[in-house]
Amino acid sequence: MDAEKGITEDPSSRLNTISPSPEAKRKSLMCRRQYLMFSLCCASLVITIAIVIIILAFTVFKKKDPTITVNDITITGVSPDIDLPSLSIDFNITLSVNSTVYNPNRASFKHYPGTVDIFYREADIGYVIVEEGTIPERGSEEVMSNVTLTVDSFGQMNLTEYLIRDLLGGEIKFDTTARIPGKVTILGFVKVNIVAKSVCHIVVGIPTFEVKEQKCSS
Repeated sequence: MDAEKGITEDPSSRLNTISPSPEAKRKSLMCRRQYLMFSLCCASLVITIAIVIIILAFTVFKKKDPTITVNDITITGVSPDIDLPSLSIDFNITLSVNSTVYNPNRASFKHYPGTVDIFYREADIGYVIVEEGTIPERGSEEVMSNVTLTVDSFGQMNLTEYLIRDLLGGEIKFDTTARIPGKVTILGFVKVNIVAKSVCHIVVGIPTFEVKEQKCSS
């Protein structure tokens, strides 16, 4: 019994059972509040940035298809040879089309090789390739394209008879369709595919072979 009474209690055990002081509790609560406020501020900032990006993507940086404007269409080469008795025809004509491609986007437009198709009485009789390139934001690029139409182009579509009639009638009507595909990069990382298009109606006078009328729409 005496031995049991002589056992002394360890002071450290008392320290472990002592609850935190009010000052320590207050500091812990303040740290938690500061952490919560910091988390809320970060979340609000991320949400705000996301909203701004979405608004810009659908307004300022909204994708717009480039437009093609035909500035001039000229005849750069003509060699007609018509034999009425035998109804034979040897004919070729070179059209030079000067167009401007305008990029309305707030990002550069990198376009791939495009095409300009030539139609006569709704039949595709020829085309020309437009070389690839890059148009700066809200900038424009002049595009020159030439296409040579021969009698074979008309003969393969059984259009020779109509061509002779139009030559004798004093004018030939053509339609052109231009298509230039490409892409723009919005906000530096969003890549969007777009296409520049244009449709033109051309009337060439005979025998001067000058363009009498041209109407284009994008």
